[in-house]
Order: sequence, then structure tokens, then C-alpha cells
Amino acid sequence: MAIRSILVPLNALDSDQGTLDLALAVARESSAHIAALFVKQDPAEALAYAGIGTEGIALQGIADQMVREADEASARARQRFEAWRVARDLPAVDRPGKAKQVSVGYRERMGAVGRTVVEAGRVVDLIIQSGRFEERLRAPELALEAAIFQTGRPVLLAAKAPPAVLFDTAVVAWNGSLEANRAVGAAMPMLARCKQLFVFCHAERQRPSAEVGDLIEYFAWHGLKADRLAVYQEHGAIGPDLLAAAKRVGAGLLVMGAYTHGRLRQMLFGGVTDHVLRNADLPVLFAH
Repeated sequence: MAIRSILVPLNALDSDQGTLDLALAVARESSAHIAALFVKQDPAEALAYAGIGTEGIALQGIADQMVREADEASARARQRFEAWRVARDLPAVDRPGKAKQVSVGYRERMGAVGRTVVEAGRVVDLIIQSGRFEERLRAPELALEAAIFQTGRPVLLAAKAPPAVLFDTAVVAWNGSLEANRAVGAAMPMLARCKQLFVFCHAERQRPSAEVGDLIEYFAWHGLKADRLAVYQEHGAIGPDLLAAAKRVGAGLLVMGAYTHGRLRQMLFGGVTDHVLRNADLPVLFAH
């Protein structure tokens, strides 16, 4: 299925432009609509989440300051989005139609960042978010993990420095898991645009070995030529070895399942998803 609608949560930071540009690169193939979303946090809700009430003069002062900061961030996000839209000559559209080119829209909602992203993300084809490289993100863990776990939609993570050519070379990390299979299905419109396609398959403990040839044959049925990517155990762990392999072939896109061993296990012991989230220097498409 073609990608026709893309959600881009904004953070009112400089990194928003790179995330929007990544969305535009994806959207061009199918003249998709890019819906930019800025979540304006409700101070009362934020304080309640932190276990702090709003009683007292001092706490009211904190709430007032949060309101001012939210208003400033809101204005900044809208201004930067509009400047980006005008610079790229993209039409502003707020209703679905038979678009012959990429269109964009801007919306603002108030609420908890994670919950609001989930509500908007359930009804799009793809969610594109800034990566973990941006240390000033508002509640980045909540927003990103909520999108991955609760929307049922693929999430494309933007890199700090976008690749020179996004759709030149792609690497698919595959272990035969449900999550990896969903990632492959979601990525097909993007993989079809790539000139080179590689499959990375690393033997794992406590999981039956996946047959790389089966996935390569699947791609062939779709007219895509894929090759097995040699695995060099340079670092002794799958996450670092995966990123090293992607770098070795100059990949501009990595596709993988998210938390294939379970979220709790990875929180306790670490894992491939967590390592890639924190260290990837290229766009990564995740599906859970």
C-alpha cells in the first residue's frame, strides 16, 4: 500500500526541519500528505503526572511559567513550520483530496505528548519523529515509545545528519520475528525505491534461525533484488554489529522490528532496539 499520510510530531527545535525534510523525501513518491503536529502540554496535567498539585502561590507561579513557555514553543513551532513550507513551495491543505503533489498541514493539540501522538498516529500510514540525538526533546521516551507500542503504525526515526541519498541503499535487519515481518511490510514502498537492498541476519540465542533466502525470494517476487549482508562480529553484540554493517555498505535507510525480545527484557538487559535508538546515524524504520 502506498504511503499517503504521514504524521510528524514537532518539538519547536531546530531538528524539526530535518525531520520535515525526511518526511518530504518519503512523501514525494506518492504525493502524500504531511500532517505536522505540535502538542502543547497542559501545565496542570504535567504537574499532576509528576505527582505535584497546583495548590499554593509558589506552585501557581510554576504553572504560570509553564504556560508562558508552552505559548512561546507553540509560536516558534508554527513559525518554523510555515517558513519551511513556504521555502519548499508546498500547499497547505486541511482536507483529503486527489492531490497531485505533496501537501502539508499544521495542527496543534493540548495534552500529554505521548497520548496525543498516539491519538493522531493511529490514522496515518507512517509516523516520522526526531531521533534520540536531540537531547532537548520534550518527553522523548514517552512520545517515541508510545508511537511504537500503541499506534500499530511504523515509525521512521530521523537522524541528526540526513544521508546524502536516502533511497540508494537500504539494510533490512531480519530475524523472522513478528515485529521484523511487520517492518518489512511497512517498508516496502520505500524499499522499492532503493538501488541496493541488503538483508542482515544475525544468529540469536533462544530463537530459531531465520532463513535469509526466504526473505530474499519474497523480495524477488516484488521485483526487488536483495543480497545477504555479511555479518562480521566486530563488537560481539548484534546492535553494534548491525550499525557497523549498515555503515560499511553506505546505507541510507535501516529497517527493523522493534523490541522483538520484549520491552521489559530490553529495559533490564539492554538490546538491539535500545542500542539502535541511541546510536543510529541514519534513518531507521521501526515496527512492533
